[in-house]
Amino acid sequence: MDAPHLDPSRGRQAVTGVFARIVRLFGMVLFLTGIAMGCYAGLRWLQTGHGDPTLIEDVIVANLPDPAQAWIVRPRSWLGLHRVVVWGLRIPLYASVAFGGFLILLASTASSRK
Repeated sequence: MDAPHLDPSRGRQAVTGVFARIVRLFGMVLFLTGIAMGCYAGLRWLQTGHGDPTLIEDVIVANLPDPAQAWIVRPRSWLGLHRVVVWGLRIPLYASVAFGGFLILLASTASSRK
């Protein structure tokens, strides 16, 4: 009697499915967190009449080394890159979190359809 043939790819399909679900869940959590942060900023604006959302700049710049902080405040070279970086740093944090979560959801959905 022959032993039954074991398919080595049978276990890999289950692991790939679990990984895809974890990535999709992470993307959904990021997306919903960004939406909730945006709703909170909108609620604060409705209450006070003053829109002051947290910017990426408020979170990132404080953690940069001193030369990088000095370059952001007063650039001496790479002036075009400075304009792009400053533009990116002035994006509200809730928008970047929600957009990042949406991109992860989009990528995980597209990869699971293959």
